Amino acid sequence: MKWWADEDYVHLMVAMARDLDAAHPDRVLLSLGHSPSWLCATTAMLRGLDHRPQNIRFIPFSGRLHQLDSKAYRAKENGECLTFTKDTMRRVSEGSLGRYFNYLADQKLSPLDLVHIRDQSGQKPVLVEMASMGSGLATFLSALDQYSKQQGTEDKKVDELLDVLVYKMNAPSTSQAICFAMNPCDDEQTLSAPVPLRVVSGVQGAFMDFIGGYKGNVESNAGLYADQERTVGRFMPYFSIVDGYDPDSYLSRHTPPAAGLRPAPAHGISAIKAALRKAASTPPDVHNAHVASAHKKITALTPKSRVNGWIGYYGYH
Repeated sequence: MKWWADEDYVHLMVAMARDLDAAHPDRVLLSLGHSPSWLCATTAMLRGLDHRPQNIRFIPFSGRLHQLDSKAYRAKENGECLTFTKDTMRRVSEGSLGRYFNYLADQKLSPLDLVHIRDQSGQKPVLVEMASMGSGLATFLSALDQYSKQQGTEDKKVDELLDVLVYKMNAPSTSQAICFAMNPCDDEQTLSAPVPLRVVSGVQGAFMDFIGGYKGNVESNAGLYADQERTVGRFMPYFSIVDGYDPDSYLSRHTPPAAGLRPAPAHGISAIKAALRKAASTPPDVHNAHVASAHKKITALTPKSRVNGWIGYYGYH
């Protein structure tokens, strides 16, 4: 979906960014991977227009080492929990995971850095994710949990380091938490304590799914990502932790070493930011009309089975 070429979608992006900022005013937002990056960047832009700290960070991450448990809705002490166990067909070595940890440390995104953000601001940072099933999120949380133990912050559980906000096309289940098998490098299936989630579904979840490029929705990953990178670029490099992938080699070939960002034509970035700024200054009635039109388009593009199940969003425990 070339959302940046449709005025209605540009207004929807601004409206979603306003909702995100209103729900988490001035908190540090951590965009997990590429999918939520433009939403977080738009939120940063709106904060900047108000002369407030932008407080946005981008976390490169790709790779799925977990799978949804067949008994995903097993009862937990804290209520039902969406449960992910390790996929025995996929592996990550300690070396690959260590390289990723080193990268996070270089970017000031290690567990100790998250503790520092929380203690300095008085609020936990918010991890923003676009999830299809949640396997990638489970893998990242499992890796973060392992890194926290290595850094000696094992007394700080994942949900004490950050809050988790998930945009999801599929209607949320009754689960308001996620559990994951810890330590992605071994074969044990020891589950974590439940990590509370806030899930945003409905039109906003579908829009995030479409612009994230998941196959089977509107456009293929390959076509969408190629178009996005040619036009608007990325805010972060690719970084997969799955074994058989050499992050150092890939990053050196595809990432400017100084900026750490995917190359993109300057005019593409500038044009989109100009469109977003224009939408942000549009009179409310005109802005709302564009957002309503975008809602109709998203609903028309979404399978009816998913639309019928939309229930908006629910909050933390």
